[in-house]
Amino acid sequence: MKGKVFVIGLGLIGGSLAMAVRHAHPEAVIVGTDLSEKNVQLSTLLGIIDESVSSLEAGAREADLILLAVPVNETVKILAQLADMDLKSDVLISDAGSTKDTVVKAAKPLIDKGDTVNLR
Repeated sequence: MKGKVFVIGLGLIGGSLAMAVRHAHPEAVIVGTDLSEKNVQLSTLLGIIDESVSSLEAGAREADLILLAVPVNETVKILAQLADMDLKSDVLISDAGSTKDTVVKAAKPLIDKGDTVNLR
């Protein structure tokens, strides 16, 4: 994969996902964001992400893959924000949440727009 990966949430799960992408696809550009500046700084220092952004739109706009690694309630809010953005037509959106019913319902506007949402 030579595209841009946007990881939302750089804690243990998001950081691990970013490292797995980095390992499998070293040519990918990994962009990250987190409410914790400490997580952003550590992810940058360790080379887990290539760059950080302070807004969802800045990271999501050019992303080929968006990975959500935040609590389910936050995932629902973020999906609603993503649904209102102009994303790449072939963007793939996935989450690392522990429950799917709530997330799938929240992703419906994105699915209706034609965005590729992969909820696993």
